[in-house]
Parts: sequence; C-alpha cells; structure tokens
Amino acid sequence: MPRERGRGAESPLPDHIAERPTGHPRTASVCQWLTDMLTSLGCTMAFGVPGGPIAPLVDALSHSALRVIWTRHESGAVFCATEASLALDLPQVAFVTTGPGLYNALNGISAAQWEGAHVVLLSGTTSAHHCGRLAAQETSPMTMIQSGIYTSGPLFDYAVELRSAAQLPHVAARLMEGFQRPQGFVAHVALPVSIQTASAHSRFEPMKGEWSGPGVDAAVIDECALRLCRAPFVLWAGFGARHAAAEIRQFVEKSGCLVLCSPHAKGLFPESDPHYLGMTGLGGYASFDRAFAQGAPRTILVLGSRLAESTSYWDAQLRPSEGFIHVDLDRNVFGMAYPDVPTWGIVADVRRFLRALLHRWPSTATPWRNDGHGCPPPERLDPEKGRSIRPEVLMQSIGAVCVDAFDAIVMAEAGNSFAWCSHCLRFQKPNRFRMSPHYGSMGHFAAGVVGASMARNAKAVAVVGDGAMLMLNEITTAVANRANAVWIVLNDGQYGSVRHGMRALGYDALETSLPAVDFAAFAKAQGAYGRRVDDETECSAALLEVMRVEGPAVLDVVIDATRPAPHLERIRALQGQGVGCTEKDFAS
Repeated sequence: MPRERGRGAESPLPDHIAERPTGHPRTASVCQWLTDMLTSLGCTMAFGVPGGPIAPLVDALSHSALRVIWTRHESGAVFCATEASLALDLPQVAFVTTGPGLYNALNGISAAQWEGAHVVLLSGTTSAHHCGRLAAQETSPMTMIQSGIYTSGPLFDYAVELRSAAQLPHVAARLMEGFQRPQGFVAHVALPVSIQTASAHSRFEPMKGEWSGPGVDAAVIDECALRLCRAPFVLWAGFGARHAAAEIRQFVEKSGCLVLCSPHAKGLFPESDPHYLGMTGLGGYASFDRAFAQGAPRTILVLGSRLAESTSYWDAQLRPSEGFIHVDLDRNVFGMAYPDVPTWGIVADVRRFLRALLHRWPSTATPWRNDGHGCPPPERLDPEKGRSIRPEVLMQSIGAVCVDAFDAIVMAEAGNSFAWCSHCLRFQKPNRFRMSPHYGSMGHFAAGVVGASMARNAKAVAVVGDGAMLMLNEITTAVANRANAVWIVLNDGQYGSVRHGMRALGYDALETSLPAVDFAAFAKAQGAYGRRVDDETECSAALLEVMRVEGPAVLDVVIDATRPAPHLERIRALQGQGVGCTEKDFAS
C-alpha cells in the first residue's frame, strides 16, 4: 500500500463510503478493476462530467467506494480534484468524455501539474474499429493531438491509452509509484469504449510499496551545516516544504536564521514570529527590503521553491553573495531562476533533509542573534460609513473573521484577489492559504473551492474577482452536494488587474469594464445563499453571516474600483522584459 501522507492520514474517509450500497454484483471488468485499484491507492473522490462514450466507466465509478461528484465543466472538475488532493494530501480522480470533454480538462490539468497535485484523469477515446468513420466527437490520432496528451510530457507525468486488459498491472504499478512522489504526479489513462467493458480476467490485488525518497549523505549534511554556521543566513521556504513546517520551526529556533516564504508557502512559518521577514514575490512585503538594506545575506538556504518570477521577480536584493544552498526533489530547478549565482543543489525531500540537518547541527554553534526584524502587520484602516469598500478594509474583515475566528482555508483567485490576499492577510498556521501565482488560471479557485471544502468537510473560502466568477464557477455543484464553500466576490465591474496593470505599463486604451452583475442574486438563482454589501462598516457583519451559513454562500462585495492592487513588482518585472515604459500611473 502507498505510504500515508500529511493530513490525509489523519482524515477519516467520508461517511458515504461506508454507506454506499453495492448496487449490481461486481464483475471484473476493466473499469471495475481500475476503480478498485484507485481506491486501494488512496483516492477518495472522483470529479467529472459524464457522457455516452464513458458510460461504463461512470457506472463503475458510481458503484465504487469513490465519492463521485458531477461538476458543470471539465476544467472545474480537475480544479476540484486538484484542491481536494492538496487538502487531503491524497491522490484524486477526474473523469471526462471524448473530444471537447478531454480538451476542456487540459487547462485544469496544466494547473494540477504546476501546483504539485496528485491527480489521475480518466478519459474516453473512440474504439479502433470506429476511428476514421466520422464517429461523434471522435477522439483518435485522426482528430486529436497525440503527443503530450497520450504520452508523458509537460502535461502528464504518465499517460497511456489502454489497448488491452493485460496492461492493467503495469498501469497500477506506475500510478502507485507516482502517487507516492511528494512533488506531485499527474497521470492520464485513456479508455476506448470497447475496452471499458472488457474482462480484466482477474480481480485487482492490492500492491505493496513505499516511497522512501533519495537519501542524504551525512558528509553532505555536515558540509551544509559548516557553510551555514559561518555567517548569518536566510531560509527561503517554498511550496515543496509545506510538509516540513514543524522541522522548519525547530531549525529556526536552533540556528537563529531569518525566514522568507514564497507566495505558495504563505503561513508555513508563523507570520507574527520575529524571525519572519515576510513574503516575497507577488503581493509581497517591503519588510525584507529593510532587513537587507546593508546588503544581501551571504547565503540563502532555499527549501522546495523554484524561485520563479512570481516568487522572486529575480530581485537583485535576493542574490546571496556566496550563493544558494538549494534543496529540492527536482534537480532541474537548481540555478534556473538565478543562473549567474553560485548554487549548490541537494536532491532531497525537504523534511528528511531538515531532520538530518537538525540531528547533525554542531552543538557548539551559537544561534544567530535576531536584531528585531520581523514582518510588521499591514496598516489598519478605519471603516468609513457610506463609501465604496476599499479592498484593504475587506481584507481586514476576512483576516478577523475567516482566518482568526473560523480558521478556514482561504483560496485567492488569479488577478487582484491573490495580490490583495497575499499582501494583507496574515497566517499563523501552515496549509491555510492557497493561491496559484505561477500558472494563475482564472476560475481555478472559483471552482476548486468546492473540492477543498468537500475534501476537508469544513469551510473553504474563495476570494475571487467578478471576472473570474463569470468565467468559471461550480456554485450549483456546491448546492447539489451541500458543500460548505464560500465565495467572496471582489465586484468592481471590470477586469481590475488588467486595467491597473495596463495603465501602469503606459497603455490606457483597453476596454476592461464589465456589465453590472448582482452576484447575490446570481447565487440565489442557483440555490445558494447570497448577500450583497456596499458599505465598509458592514463588511465584518456580512462576513460573519455568510460564514455561519450551512452550505454554499456568496458574498458580493462592491469594492472601490480605483484602488490598484499591491503588485508593483510585477509591473517592474514586465518592464524589465521590455513591456511598457512607465509605472507612474500605477504608483500614483
């Protein structure tokens, strides 16, 4: 059996799994073999859109131990599966039919790959004897791109089209191996209609195996400790370190080092701790600017981050004079973001690396003295009666209600939403904030919040823009499943991130306005709870109201459309790439 990972090991399976009736007698068809195998490997949920060419697969899923959730769009299905996987730290399933069903899912699949989720996509394909005969939604080499969809590549770590039931044991072995990789694994198993009902000849037998990861040589650990003990250093944590929060805190206490977090790792280290300098990248803080005013640190220990543009902006202040010590399971990331900075790459699981480093840290080493840096809280604004709601005031209310009072997971949508959330909110616990700063697909969390809330069986809050909410959401899926999903819509009647960003770059001709939408009415029309707020003094009470609702709820917040989000560094980075000419409009 696969090893137990993270909170998935602590979370009981949903009640419906024990209560689901068996339905018809189980026979060893290919689809039934697959569903047994996926359950054995830890999958608990399957999100998708049914269709005729996958009818046997859908039937097998509905009679399995997997909880099946019908979504309204295939991308929404994969976003839900991605967030359920990350919430439980367990692999999850998405399923789609042929043709447009598969193509619609690919945006979500790309996000799953970028986010390091464990997701397997099951899709239908046209049977061989119907290929080339104008089958409806034909999915074959004659109508679909094959490379990268049915083969391993940027989209899928593993992809296969089943041609025979004899392939099943190999598929199971590959999925078992992949699901145990901490850095994520995205797979595609395509099933021709004729194969779905074929006999598998034998029942699935659970396999045994456990991922141990690459070991870390004691000499490497000793050399690393020696380098870090020479002078004060900074620890820069990324999403790949999310399971090592306890080890990071122990190491900071023992070494006295200062800490930075990427946007993906926000909350991994307590943001009120005096050792915490702040979050880098998109929506980041200026607090580390003050700490580095006299020069960059000599060494930065990078744990589980690719240091991509939205994490580092390739900032010269973050170029250590003696180089990076970079720990990651993917050796390809070493030196990628800062190719001209000396980098010592160590291929290792971050948690195992830190445990070894703590064990071998010199007993004579004196913790570096903290000169009282820390990350100051955001400036507090007093709500004013009768004015459009400033996003900063809304964020204050979200922090007090959703984060502090309800301890909910907060998911920030692409655009101004994740800039405001990452800049203004503060978290003291890991795994309570989600954003997608690298891929940044609009609609990711407007849909994925349903998967997260259902997986955790708890409140999950999506902070989304009105543009993203109109582009893709899964409100009716939440209604159908009584999911405790909450949408907070930043309603400014425009694509605000595009408008303010274009102005900052010197372009002001683009039309970005949207027709007025009442998202409270939009929610009620679909059977969810809806509330609209347009006064700053009512924000906290309105948030408390929607957070106390059982089931899905939407809070439509009319925000001040003139206030640009705090991602000036993104503008500077684009200017460095030759886009635009000025930031004066944005700065003003």
